[in-house]
Formats: sequence, structure tokens, C-alpha cells
Amino acid sequence: MRSLAWQTPSLDEAQVTALAIELGLRPLTARILIARGFGQREVASRFLAPRLGDLRKPEGMADLPRAVDRLVAALAAGETIGVFGDYDVDGVTTAAVLTSALRAFGGRVIPRAASRQFCCASAKTAACGSQVQTSLARPRSSSRATVRWCQPANPPMPMMPMRVGGFTRA
Repeated sequence: MRSLAWQTPSLDEAQVTALAIELGLRPLTARILIARGFGQREVASRFLAPRLGDLRKPEGMADLPRAVDRLVAALAAGETIGVFGDYDVDGVTTAAVLTSALRAFGGRVIPRAASRQFCCASAKTAACGSQVQTSLARPRSSSRATVRWCQPANPPMPMMPMRVGGFTRA
């Protein structure tokens, strides 16, 4: 059996020491920052203490105007909007914030968070997913394969209901 060991890039120890002293960090933290491309003091400081003004402008997101137009049309028509979030903290947080905002605009929203236990992104030739999920998501097809959120045989539900705004939507 092969021995497992961390593989780390070789770094300039003088740079590690300098960054650690300049920012008051442990050498290990400075080493990690440098290895991830945050070797300059200003860049590392911005990464460690982010400010709202440092975020990228949302206008750079692909198809943002198209997505906004579609959401506005769905809100105006009283359509049900499905919000799907990933199972990690930013995915769940984003889904909760988006759900709250859409509801504040009068939207009928069904939020779901992926379950690490049941979900995977996979190409299948047969339909998969819950009835609600299937009705809210448009599959992308190429030849015969359909890409959807999928589940193993007979789980209770692939997308777990989310608690948003003090109550649970199933």
C-alpha cells in the first residue's frame, strides 16, 4: 500500500517569513496563501479581510440580463419558481437569500437544497428526480442523454426541503 503524504510546492522561505511578519500570521498560513497565489501583502490582506467593495460587479456574470428578464416574467405571471441550492454553506445560503428576496417580490417559490447523501449530477437516459423537481427543471438534452439531478434507487427525496423565513416548505 502506498503511503499518503501531503505534497506541497517548494516556496521561497524568505517570502513566507516576510508575509508572516508583515501580516502577523503564522508561517503555515503565509505558506498556504503564497501557494494559492496570494503572495503580495495587499492581495493577501484583501483575501483575509474582504470588503463588499472588492467584490466583482454582477454585470460580468454570463446571461445575467436573460436570467433577470426570466425571473421578472415569472414573478409577473405568478409562476412557481424553483430555487435549487448546493449542499455546502454558500449554496444553502444563496438559495435562502434568493428565496427570501423572490418571496418579498410576491413570488411563489419552492426552495430545495441538494442532499450530499442522495444527489449527483449525472447523465441518464431515463427520467430521474422528484415530481416537483422534474416539473421545475428543464433538462438539457444532447442526443439521447438527459442531464438532471439524479438519485439512487428509491431514496425518500433527492432534494431536501429548505427552511426559509421561519417555516419549512416541503
